[in-house]
Amino acid sequence: MLCTRGWWRRWIWQWGRCWITITELGLDGQTAVFFMSDNGGLSTSEGSPTSNLPLRAGKGWLYEGGIREPMMIRWPGVTKPGSVCEEPVISTDFYPTMLEMAGLPGRPDQHVDGKSLAPLLHGRRMTRGADLLALSPLRQPGWRAGCGDT
Repeated sequence: MLCTRGWWRRWIWQWGRCWITITELGLDGQTAVFFMSDNGGLSTSEGSPTSNLPLRAGKGWLYEGGIREPMMIRWPGVTKPGSVCEEPVISTDFYPTMLEMAGLPGRPDQHVDGKSLAPLLHGRRMTRGADLLALSPLRQPGWRAGCGDT
């Protein structure tokens, strides 16, 4: 995802800050870290203070610029530094992933919509079996619509 240089630097800086603390505590060999942004950069009718180009729109919109976001996962001994995965995932995948990482059985009654990302973290393919669905509170009564359909 493309975004403003200042935003990206700040995001990387926060990741580094978290990892330095984990390392100082001596937990870096046994701690997996999930680091994820919220939805897209701000894109408003008054102007676009950030740009998600070439993706359309931004935060609060159901276009790709509003629902696609940067994410990093570090799992010591599993993820390869500098590796990139283009597979679409969603935050509901985190819970079943963490269960699998901890060696615990899945709890499908608790994570109906999530799939473990562990295969991707091991560099393998993942079979989702269904399309991803992104819902927005902007569609609820009393909220302003975010996709131009007011």
